[in-house]
Amino acid sequence: VGRLSAAYTAPQSGKVYRIHNSKNAKVIGEDGIARELVSVDAAANDFTQLWLLKESGSGFLVQNAYSGQYLQPCAQQSTQVYPTDTVKNVMYIKKVSGTAYSIGQTTGAYLHLDGSNNIVRWWDASNAASQWHFEEVSVSTETVSLQQAAFKAFYEEYQAKLALMDHVD
Repeated sequence: VGRLSAAYTAPQSGKVYRIHNSKNAKVIGEDGIARELVSVDAAANDFTQLWLLKESGSGFLVQNAYSGQYLQPCAQQSTQVYPTDTVKNVMYIKKVSGTAYSIGQTTGAYLHLDGSNNIVRWWDASNAASQWHFEEVSVSTETVSLQQAAFKAFYEEYQAKLALMDHVD
């Protein structure tokens, strides 16, 4: 799925991106089972690292191309990893400089890659670890829909198995 490239672009609604951190080029991925963001090395065929932007008011819905889950607000500063869920929440993407952008839930609450490579809430968008670059990935909406349907089927089966395990003595 798409090439790995250093060609960053301005984020636009309706496009799919791999989102790189300014500090160390880790990308935002999602652990769909844990429903939280993870930072990982970029991989060309990993849909958990791809994000679809959908304009919503003055911000964007940031939806994972594999799970279909959306980036959620993070309640605690610097200690909690950003969650994902099926609830649609608006995030604000603002240009910092050049091709670097902040991604935040409000002013003073930005995605930040901490020293342990966790993606947490941070107060300062001027810090390189709080700045992100958008690499557009060429993938059809049909392919994204198929990936999301596959994840949904997998997740429902996973939940059913967990429910069965709860009934084992």
